[in-house]
Amino acid sequence: MTIHVARVPMPRCAFEQIHVALYGYFPQSARDAERPFVWRVGEGGKAIYLASALRPTTPSMEATIEAGRSYEFSLTYKRVRNCKSKPIEIVAMPEMRERLIKWAADRGGDVGFVRLENPRAIHAQKHQKRVRLPIVDAYGSVFVRDAEAFERALVDGGPGTGKVYGLGMWWLDAIYAPLLQPDWRAAS
Repeated sequence: MTIHVARVPMPRCAFEQIHVALYGYFPQSARDAERPFVWRVGEGGKAIYLASALRPTTPSMEATIEAGRSYEFSLTYKRVRNCKSKPIEIVAMPEMRERLIKWAADRGGDVGFVRLENPRAIHAQKHQKRVRLPIVDAYGSVFVRDAEAFERALVDGGPGTGKVYGLGMWWLDAIYAPLLQPDWRAAS
């Protein structure tokens, strides 16, 4: 599988509507289909990074994952066990680490180490209500055993929910670093 990665300008809309605006880069995806991309905010809120199995309508680069190789990663994801419970149950950091390790192992990757830091919350609107999402950043390395399974996992997004808020995109430096260069489109 090929992963298409792109950097696009931050849409001019409310934070909770960004994912809706990003669908415009994937007109080939049916509206009732599963979300065809994962995304995260970058460059201090000036850009969005996208990853998808589908080619977006904006300039993009193709990337592939190699089995038998380790990758450094970063990831922001939700620290909630059950969003339906009241009050929301925030997961302890050691359990978050174990969940991440298991998630990767089930998808062709072995996490060598992981460091969790910066627990915080983001706020957004959901169905005319203000919601608070407890999140955490994860940094580490993953050894890929099954490239195809791990590539699928990368475009589906990491553990937990919150993908509509830009959570769950695994940032692999070896894959996405070219997007950080001002002239990255010239190399695509």
